[in-house]
Amino acid sequence: MVNSLRADQYPSSCVEVGTLSRLSGVYQIFLPGHSLQPFLVSCDGDTQGGGWTVILRRMDGSVNFFRYWNDYKEGFGNVNGEFFIGLDKLYAMTKDLNQELIIVMKNMAGQTKYAKYYRFAIGGEADLYNLRTLKGYSGNAGDSLISHVGSNFSSMDRDNDKSENNCAELYKGGWWYNKCHTRLTSSESNKFASSCAEATALSRRSGVYQILVRNYSLHPIIVSCEEETHGGGWTTVLRRQDGSVDFYRFWKDFKNGFGNVIGEFFIGLELLHIITNVADQELLIVMEDFNGRHRFAKYDQFEIGSEDEAYKLRTLGTYSGDAGDSLKDHLGLKFSTRDRDNDQKDTFNCAEIYTGGWWYDACYKSHLMGKYQDSSLGAGINWYPFATSTGTLKGAQMMIRPRRY
Repeated sequence: MVNSLRADQYPSSCVEVGTLSRLSGVYQIFLPGHSLQPFLVSCDGDTQGGGWTVILRRMDGSVNFFRYWNDYKEGFGNVNGEFFIGLDKLYAMTKDLNQELIIVMKNMAGQTKYAKYYRFAIGGEADLYNLRTLKGYSGNAGDSLISHVGSNFSSMDRDNDKSENNCAELYKGGWWYNKCHTRLTSSESNKFASSCAEATALSRRSGVYQILVRNYSLHPIIVSCEEETHGGGWTTVLRRQDGSVDFYRFWKDFKNGFGNVIGEFFIGLELLHIITNVADQELLIVMEDFNGRHRFAKYDQFEIGSEDEAYKLRTLGTYSGDAGDSLKDHLGLKFSTRDRDNDQKDTFNCAEIYTGGWWYDACYKSHLMGKYQDSSLGAGINWYPFATSTGTLKGAQMMIRPRRY
C-alpha cells in the first residue's frame, strides 16, 4: 500500500526540495497559511546555487499575459512552459521578508543577463499586491526594477498605476507600473516588422514572430505567421483545431483576444480593426471537415469597424475559392457575444444559442467561433455549403495579409 503524505509533510519551498534532490524539475510544495493542499512548482537547481522557485517564465509567447485581475491573483499557464505563479502565492511566499529574487533574461541575439536582489516582498490583495520591498541589487542587466518599488499591481481591469492612462492596457500585460515605463524610441520601433509579410520576408518560415502594430501598442506583440499557404505572408487571426479553448465568451474577451498563438486562439477585435484600417488587407480562410476534405475562401479586401460600430464587418471585396462564399451574408453586420446582442434576430441572442461570437444575421451562414464538436446537427463550427447541416468543421484558420504583398 502506498503511504500518502500529510500536507504539512511536503517541503515548503524549492530550497527544501533541494535538500533531497538537486535536480531542476516540477515538485509539490505546501505553504502553511495559504492553502490546505500542496501545489505544483517549477524548481531551478542549476542557476546560482539552485533552490530557486520559478514564479514567472516567458519563453515563446505561447501564453497570453493580457489578463484580468483574478487571473494574476490566482496564477495561470503551465509550470512546464510559460506561466505566472499568482500574486496570492507570491505574497504568501514573501510576506516574512526572507526571500531573494533573481531574474535571468535573454535577448533575441542570445545574450544572457541577470538581476538579483537579496530581499524581495509584495503586499497582500488589500494592499493591491504592492511591490513592498526590493533591496540589494547585483547583476549585469541593470537595476530596472527599483523604480517600481512602492507601486501597486495593475491589470487590464484594475488600473492602479500613476499614469493618466491604464498602463496594463497600453502595454498588454500586468505589472507594478509606476507611470508606465520607457517607451520604444523610433529607432527601436523600426527594428520590428509591422506584419507577418515583413517578418517572414527573409526566413520564409511559418512560426511565432514579434511585430509592432502602429496605433495599437508601444511594444511588439506575438503573432503566428503562416508561410506555407497561398504564397505566405499571412498573419493568423483565428485558429480552431481541437476544442481546447472555449469560445463562448464575453465582449471584452473578443475585444482583447484570447487563447494561445501556437494553438487555438483569437487575435482580438480591437487589434483586427486597427490592422485592417492601417493598411488594406486580404482575408484567407482555410478549413477541413471531419472527413478530411480541405477547402478555402479568399476575399481581396477585408476590413472591420471600430468598437463604436460594434466591430461591424465593413468590407469583404471579391470572393474566390472552393468553399463557397458564406461570409457575404454577414457583410455590414455587427459583432455579437453572449453579453452584447447585436444580431438581426428578434426572439433570441444568436451568440447564446450557438455558444460563440460572430457577425450574426439571424443567425448565420458561416460560424467559425462556435462550439467545437463533430455534430450532425450543424451546431458548431460551420461554413455553408461546404460544412452543411449534416456536419461541422474539424478545423479552420482565418488569416490576413497586406494587399500589396
